[in-house]
Amino acid sequence: MSELKQEKKTKFPLKWTLKIKFIVFTTLAIFFIMAVNGMFIILREKKLLMDKVISESTTLVKSLSIPVTNVFLNREVGLIIEEDLLENYILQIMEENWPIKYAIILDDSNRVLVHSDLKEYGKVYSDSISQKASDAWTTITQQYDHPVWGTVLEASSPLSISSKSWGTLRVGFSLTPIQLRIMRLYLEIIGVTLGLILIAFLLVNYSSRKLITPLTILTDEMKQTSVDQKHHHISINSSDEIGYLARVFEDMRERLFTSHQKLKQAQSQIIQAEKLASIGRLASGVAHEINNPLNGIQNCVRMILEEPDNKQQTTKYLALTDEGLNKIESVVKKLLNYARQDQLVREQVNINVSINNMLELLEYKITKRNIKIVLILEDSLMEVSGDPHLIEQVILNLMINAYDAMPDGGKMTITTKNYIMKKRKGISFSVSDTGVGIPESELNNIFDPFYTTKDVGEGTGLGLSVCLGIIETHNGEIQVLSEEKKGTTFKVFLPKKGAKG
Repeated sequence: MSELKQEKKTKFPLKWTLKIKFIVFTTLAIFFIMAVNGMFIILREKKLLMDKVISESTTLVKSLSIPVTNVFLNREVGLIIEEDLLENYILQIMEENWPIKYAIILDDSNRVLVHSDLKEYGKVYSDSISQKASDAWTTITQQYDHPVWGTVLEASSPLSISSKSWGTLRVGFSLTPIQLRIMRLYLEIIGVTLGLILIAFLLVNYSSRKLITPLTILTDEMKQTSVDQKHHHISINSSDEIGYLARVFEDMRERLFTSHQKLKQAQSQIIQAEKLASIGRLASGVAHEINNPLNGIQNCVRMILEEPDNKQQTTKYLALTDEGLNKIESVVKKLLNYARQDQLVREQVNINVSINNMLELLEYKITKRNIKIVLILEDSLMEVSGDPHLIEQVILNLMINAYDAMPDGGKMTITTKNYIMKKRKGISFSVSDTGVGIPESELNNIFDPFYTTKDVGEGTGLGLSVCLGIIETHNGEIQVLSEEKKGTTFKVFLPKKGAKG
């Protein structure tokens, strides 16, 4: 069974084209690379700045711890008696260019001896920062968050000589300037990244046009490609893979056109061969349709020759002779029209007329086998667009199949009617027989070329295959229903505008 082929238009995803994908993915890749590179730069710069701050703060506290230690040492030996000397050192420390927030001198018990904040004098610190600073034997740095100053870097150095320790010098540095510098760097990198992404987007967009435009041209050419006509040269002259693809496609299209022309020629030859085979099977019936009038004509001529002066008889027999000749002319004309080999044409075809024409060619064989013909033809049957000779070949082939299926006689029913199927107007006609039927296992093979269930010499195996090709050429459909020992029905649907140009 064959179904109507409906052309499906490919929906191109305009919202997510190859160009958009290329731009988006390339831009995202650039953005990712720039973001990773920016983060690397920020982390590296942050580390360098922190290392520099730690190094400088450590150096500064180390250098400041020396005079403070000397003060304690001199006091120990009684060389210095000024009480405000340590306070002067603290003031000097606070006046440094560094963003110093505090300076503290603690004794071994973490009691404040000197503080940049006068309110802190005499307090004992027991927090972890102070404990760690007092336990250290060398200069160390620590970071912590202050509620007012933010992140603070504290550098502490022990005030000791050999095993003698007088306490600890602690100086706190604000890291806010460093953080602001890192933030500015972060914003600069974001700005540079966005700028580069914009430039990259414009470059990618331009490049994508260069890349996608040939593909769009090639896609349009593919959509317009038809195996029934030659095509112009594709205007893609690039020497890259797309240009190579265009040239390969052009070559393939040319080969498809050539192959299709050869296929059409072969199909035409097969159709004509099947026509000739059908004519051969009709020979006995056609000969009878011609011999009967010829015998009548012969008798009329003999009677005229016997009585040439009998004008009344001559007039009568000449009329009978003319009638016989018209009959012969009609049969021969129908046979010649059927046997013609023409290009596919589009005409308005009345299927009822075509059925009657083919019945006349087959009438003698059908009558001789005692097959009853039942015609159920719709009077107001619409005409369809198609090739009348090809449609008549389908009708005749189906009639011959029905005839062959009833070797002992039977009933052949031919029906026509208008129909609307899938919102398309057209006609349907069917040829039914009460013959031997087709086994269910063979129904799927009956339209295959050279497949036949008839005896050798009684069929080419091309009849139904040719019928299928003709019907598909007319955008039609053929269905078959069969039951063994009960008969077969072939039903053909033809749309009103059927034949392909």
